Amino acid sequence: QNPRFKTRILGQVRVSMTLTNKSALEACQRTFGGSVFTRKRHDKPHWSQAWGWTLGTRAAVDFLKAVLPYLIIKRDEALVAIELGDLARPRQGSTRICDAVLHKRLELVQTLHLLKPRHQHGDGPEFAGSL
Repeated sequence: QNPRFKTRILGQVRVSMTLTNKSALEACQRTFGGSVFTRKRHDKPHWSQAWGWTLGTRAAVDFLKAVLPYLIIKRDEALVAIELGDLARPRQGSTRICDAVLHKRLELVQTLHLLKPRHQHGDGPEFAGSL
């Protein structure tokens, strides 16, 4: 086992959304923060231009908590992502993650993988690189 493994961020939470309406994403950015960017359309010239919006762990958790009462389909994913984000280590202090927290984070990442539909690869709460 690599001793540096426990110092890496495991189970980073991100929220992302892709739309063809840039102004809707800019409204999300004004309200919740994050970044709006142009999405590449891979070999589909007939598709409309699309933009993406993304939030990192802290802002993503705040966003998920704010929209949780309105979620139906993504509610279970959001609940697990919130718990995972709440376990993210603070920026100050120790860079080490205790074994119990590491184990819980691994468990939550696995739960999110099980909750996420196999065909979905972009939008929604993200974990471990691409939830």
